[in-house]
Amino acid sequence: MSNLNFNTMLEFTNLLKVSPVGQTDTYEFMADYFDFSPTSSDDDGGLVYDCGKTFVIDLPDTDVLAFFRFPRLCTVTLKTSAQTLITIGTCDIPARVHIAPHLQKAQLIMECKMLKSPL
Repeated sequence: MSNLNFNTMLEFTNLLKVSPVGQTDTYEFMADYFDFSPTSSDDDGGLVYDCGKTFVIDLPDTDVLAFFRFPRLCTVTLKTSAQTLITIGTCDIPARVHIAPHLQKAQLIMECKMLKSPL
């Protein structure tokens, strides 16, 4: 029997780690169930992968909400159920992350285009 390479759907844990560029702080957020699949597109500079995603997270503390009220340059780390780390954004081309609060939950909005697929 031959080994076939099928595109399998990755299952992610609910923990998101957000690290602002140039800072030692790392923020952890618990997200609702999500899937993640970057889309490729041709841009003026060539092939890019759009990794933009909106996550529904538990409502963070007011000081964290105040920090992420405006988009911050960050790297975002996702973990698969197989304990593989997926990093969105780099120090050179970071993701832009901000949080929009609601009554019981919040939305963590990540905007990022990468030169290679993080998966």
